[in-house]
Amino acid sequence: MKKILFLASVAVAALLTLVSCGAKKSFGDNKAVENPSAITKALEKPATRAYGTATQFDLGFATRTASAAARQALAAQVRQVLTSNTNLHNYAASAIASDGVEHATAKDEEGQVNEMVEAIVANIPVAGAAVIDNNIFRTPDNQYQVFICVEYQGDAAKMASDMTTAYRNYLTQRVSPDKREEIEKRAADFEAETRAKIEALGK
Repeated sequence: MKKILFLASVAVAALLTLVSCGAKKSFGDNKAVENPSAITKALEKPATRAYGTATQFDLGFATRTASAAARQALAAQVRQVLTSNTNLHNYAASAIASDGVEHATAKDEEGQVNEMVEAIVANIPVAGAAVIDNNIFRTPDNQYQVFICVEYQGDAAKMASDMTTAYRNYLTQRVSPDKREEIEKRAADFEAETRAKIEALGK
């Protein structure tokens, strides 16, 4: 009888060990945690979507933090599109030259470009980007791991148009009225190039 009880105890202990190890393994092998749908959706349209993640014991705080991170990531992507726009760089170079600087350096141009980029980003409604996916997981230490994907409200044409409006406003405030025609040409070139870059990122 004692032998039977001993064998039963060993069997139970082995079963509990197996379940325990299996539980740990199932979390580690959970592909959804490694590649949640919020990330997948963001990567489908990298110019107009972005994701953020946060891990906290408080679910509400984790969700707010992940949402803020997603919008910051979207703003960073907008900056990337802008800083790669040759029309914007060309204006920065010509603006420095028109100021009569004899020895304009690359640093001067970089400063001008950064100023324009920040002015444009400040007027792009990334804060109003809509949440299109939200994944919540529990970590082994019982925290909430949240992934959020946000999307700019509009397609590539709408985003390029909004950027161009901000770009045009920036130029209008800094260029003399007699150069309105030049502003419109620069804005048109800027919009065409920006839209092309956004569409290319989405392919």
